[in-house]
Amino acid sequence: MPTASSNLPDNLFKLATVREPRRPIIDEADARRIHYLSDSVFHATLSADRAGADPRTAMIASATTFRTSNALFIPDIAALNALFPGFGRIDDYLRVRQRNSDEAALKSLIEGPLVLDQPAATYVADPGYADLKSQVWDNLFALTILGADTALRTEEVRILRLLNVIEKIAVDDPLMGTGPGIFSAYMSMVVLPGDVFPMPDVPLPTEPTTRPEPPPPRMTRPRSLTASRRRMMMCSACMTSKCTSIGSCATRSGRKAIRTTACRRT
Repeated sequence: MPTASSNLPDNLFKLATVREPRRPIIDEADARRIHYLSDSVFHATLSADRAGADPRTAMIASATTFRTSNALFIPDIAALNALFPGFGRIDDYLRVRQRNSDEAALKSLIEGPLVLDQPAATYVADPGYADLKSQVWDNLFALTILGADTALRTEEVRILRLLNVIEKIAVDDPLMGTGPGIFSAYMSMVVLPGDVFPMPDVPLPTEPTTRPEPPPPRMTRPRSLTASRRRMMMCSACMTSKCTSIGSCATRSGRKAIRTTACRRT
């Protein structure tokens, strides 16, 4: 079977270049958010309180009870760091390297003897990991409702971000393949569950009905005589509007004159 051929010279054809396939585009919108995926007893209590008749009062009462009498409450930063030893080293590395972080170096640090001392996948798959992470969430809920201990709340958010990084390292998430991707996972937004937050607004007191006082009576000054009215006035002595001196007319006639200025008409 004849084959097609070209009469054009070979130097007119450009050599085809073989390029490395592009990496898939990763949507970081959801990757930059950390959602609550547990279902603790405390979360269920708050969710029921939120749907009650007086949600704000009930939620504050439940959070106060959790803080004062629940063994899962983390009282301070020292107790929080004791639950996650070595996590400060991960935080220091990510804060310093930021978008220049390297996945291999980060994984070596996390799985090394100074932090987990075990593979990240093993740490995340442990049955106690989910309970430990849920405990941090519960403490964050309680302090957020009570509006207390901002420093401790900030550290709890930091721990949730570091756990998010470890989880992505454990599953070899493609987002961790670049420095900006690692930093975006580290700076992820912690999203509180929508069935509990935001808390209901504080009800405003009923505004009293008041009757405004009537304005004070308007003070009116006597109107001054206008020029046209003065022109219409007649001297009571001579009964003419052309009198030049009302006072003299009144003296001559003996009659009472109008109390006004002298008539200027001639």
